[in-house]
Amino acid sequence: MSLSALAQDKVEREYKINLDAVPEKAKEFVYESGVLPPKVRVNWYREESADEESIEAKFKHQGQRYSIEFSESGKFQDV
Repeated sequence: MSLSALAQDKVEREYKINLDAVPEKAKEFVYESGVLPPKVRVNWYREESADEESIEAKFKHQGQRYSIEFSESGKFQDV
């Protein structure tokens, strides 16, 4: 008996974007909600996959890397 596995290639493209391109809801969540400690530098990215697009805020705090993902409209999705 032989088993075969089908592999799906995950195709994603991620690129850095300017703060101007970030939805207001996402900026408010990150900068005004108290989620981040003061003076943490945030890098913003747009991620495109085969079926969706999202915005990510990436930052480093106490040696750990974090990513907060939002929809294109700025709605929180996950950390």
